[in-house]
Amino acid sequence: MPEPVIDYSEYTYLEENEFDEMAQRRHLLSSEIKERDVELKALNLEMAMMLTVADAAKVQCDNLTVSLVEGRVSKKLDKHKLIEFGVSAAVIEKATVESKGNPYIKVTAKKE
Repeated sequence: MPEPVIDYSEYTYLEENEFDEMAQRRHLLSSEIKERDVELKALNLEMAMMLTVADAAKVQCDNLTVSLVEGRVSKKLDKHKLIEFGVSAAVIEKATVESKGNPYIKVTAKKE
Protein backbone atom coordinates (compact mmCIF):
# COMPACT_ATOMS: atom_id res chain seq x y z
CA MET A 1 0.00 0.00 0.00
CA PRO A 2 1.44 3.43 -0.91
CA GLU A 3 2.55 5.79 1.81
CA PRO A 4 -0.01 8.50 2.57
CA VAL A 5 0.92 12.00 1.40
CA ILE A 6 0.65 14.51 4.22
CA ASP A 7 0.71 18.26 3.66
CA TYR A 8 4.06 19.72 4.71
CA SER A 9 2.31 22.27 6.95
CA GLU A 10 1.40 19.42 9.29
CA TYR A 11 5.10 19.33 10.23
CA THR A 12 6.01 22.43 12.24
CA TYR A 13 9.71 22.07 11.47
CA LEU A 14 9.11 22.02 7.71
CA GLU A 15 6.73 24.96 7.83
CA GLU A 16 9.04 27.06 10.02
CA ASN A 17 11.94 26.46 7.65
CA GLU A 18 10.06 27.43 4.45
CA PHE A 19 10.13 23.93 3.03
CA ASP A 20 7.41 24.87 0.54
CA GLU A 21 9.58 27.60 -0.99
CA MET A 22 12.50 25.19 -1.25
CA ALA A 23 10.30 22.62 -3.01
CA GLN A 24 9.04 25.24 -5.47
CA ARG A 25 12.59 26.46 -6.15
CA ARG A 26 13.85 22.92 -6.68
CA HIS A 27 11.00 22.17 -9.08
CA LEU A 28 11.75 25.33 -11.07
CA LEU A 29 15.48 24.54 -11.24
CA SER A 30 14.79 20.98 -12.33
CA SER A 31 12.54 22.21 -15.14
CA GLU A 32 15.17 24.71 -16.26
CA ILE A 33 17.85 22.01 -16.27
CA LYS A 34 15.67 19.75 -18.44
CA GLU A 35 15.11 22.58 -20.92
CA ARG A 36 18.83 23.35 -21.03
CA ASP A 37 19.63 19.66 -21.45
CA VAL A 38 17.48 19.48 -24.59
CA GLU A 39 19.31 22.50 -26.01
CA LEU A 40 22.70 21.06 -25.01
CA LYS A 41 21.97 17.71 -26.69
CA ALA A 42 20.98 19.48 -29.92
CA LEU A 43 24.18 21.56 -29.86
CA ASN A 44 26.29 18.47 -29.16
CA LEU A 45 24.75 16.64 -32.11
CA GLU A 46 25.22 19.55 -34.49
CA MET A 47 28.80 20.15 -33.37
CA ALA A 48 29.66 16.43 -33.64
CA MET A 49 28.31 16.36 -37.19
CA MET A 50 30.30 19.48 -38.08
CA LEU A 51 33.54 18.04 -36.68
CA THR A 52 32.88 14.78 -38.54
CA VAL A 53 32.26 16.59 -41.84
CA ALA A 54 35.42 18.67 -41.27
CA ASP A 55 37.32 15.45 -40.41
CA ALA A 56 38.53 17.08 -37.19
CA ALA A 57 38.71 15.31 -33.84
CA LYS A 58 39.85 18.28 -31.74
CA VAL A 59 39.82 22.02 -32.40
CA GLN A 60 40.74 25.15 -30.47
CA CYS A 61 38.12 27.92 -30.22
CA ASP A 62 39.60 30.90 -28.39
CA ASN A 63 40.10 29.56 -24.85
CA LEU A 64 38.08 26.37 -25.44
CA THR A 65 39.24 23.03 -26.78
CA VAL A 66 36.39 21.12 -28.42
CA SER A 67 36.90 17.37 -28.87
CA LEU A 68 34.87 14.67 -30.55
CA VAL A 69 35.20 11.83 -28.06
CA GLU A 70 34.20 8.27 -28.86
CA GLY A 71 32.11 6.68 -26.12
CA ARG A 72 33.49 3.73 -24.21
CA VAL A 73 32.31 0.28 -25.03
CA SER A 74 30.46 -1.23 -22.11
CA LYS A 75 29.94 -4.90 -21.49
CA LYS A 76 27.28 -6.71 -19.53
CA LEU A 77 26.26 -10.31 -19.10
CA ASP A 78 23.09 -11.44 -20.84
CA LYS A 79 21.30 -13.97 -18.63
CA HIS A 80 19.43 -15.44 -21.62
CA LYS A 81 22.70 -16.16 -23.44
CA LEU A 82 24.18 -17.64 -20.26
CA ILE A 83 21.24 -20.04 -20.08
CA GLU A 84 21.77 -20.89 -23.78
CA PHE A 85 25.38 -21.80 -22.92
CA GLY A 86 24.23 -24.13 -20.16
CA VAL A 87 24.45 -21.96 -17.07
CA SER A 88 21.48 -22.72 -14.86
CA ALA A 89 19.02 -20.04 -13.78
CA ALA A 90 19.79 -20.97 -10.17
CA VAL A 91 23.49 -20.23 -10.65
CA ILE A 92 22.68 -16.92 -12.35
CA GLU A 93 20.39 -16.01 -9.44
CA LYS A 94 23.07 -16.91 -6.88
CA ALA A 95 25.66 -14.84 -8.76
CA THR A 96 23.39 -11.79 -9.07
CA VAL A 97 24.32 -8.98 -6.72
CA GLU A 98 21.79 -6.37 -5.71
CA SER A 99 22.73 -3.01 -4.31
CA LYS A 100 20.52 -0.46 -2.66
CA GLY A 101 20.33 2.87 -4.44
CA ASN A 102 21.20 6.12 -2.76
CA PRO A 103 18.35 8.18 -1.34
CA TYR A 104 17.36 11.18 -3.42
CA ILE A 105 14.77 13.94 -3.51
CA LYS A 106 11.92 13.68 -6.00
CA VAL A 107 9.57 16.60 -6.58
CA THR A 108 6.53 16.27 -8.83
CA ALA A 109 4.00 18.92 -9.78
CA LYS A 110 0.28 18.31 -9.41
CA LYS A 111 -1.44 17.46 -12.69
CA GLU A 112 -3.74 20.27 -13.70
